[in-house]
Amino acid sequence: MRIWPGSGEWTLYEDDGHSFEHQKGVWATTNYKVYLEGEKIIVEIAAREGQFLISEREVIVEVVGVGEQRFTDDGTVRRLTFG
Repeated sequence: MRIWPGSGEWTLYEDDGHSFEHQKGVWATTNYKVYLEGEKIIVEIAAREGQFLISEREVIVEVVGVGEQRFTDDGTVRRLTFG
């Protein structure tokens, strides 16, 4: 995931991409928030919500011009600090 420094919020929506199970509520959302805290850039990742099950996966979060962090995404809350 590539993020530019600044502040903002967005929601990542996921489903299986090929069936109509989303019409039955089988999807997942994850809320992201990025903001400045002094000289640091904070990326907050909320707990995944929804019925669509996603297996653990490696995620790379890059703050452009600052750096990147990798973690295994298991759907739990995360707070990443850059800078």
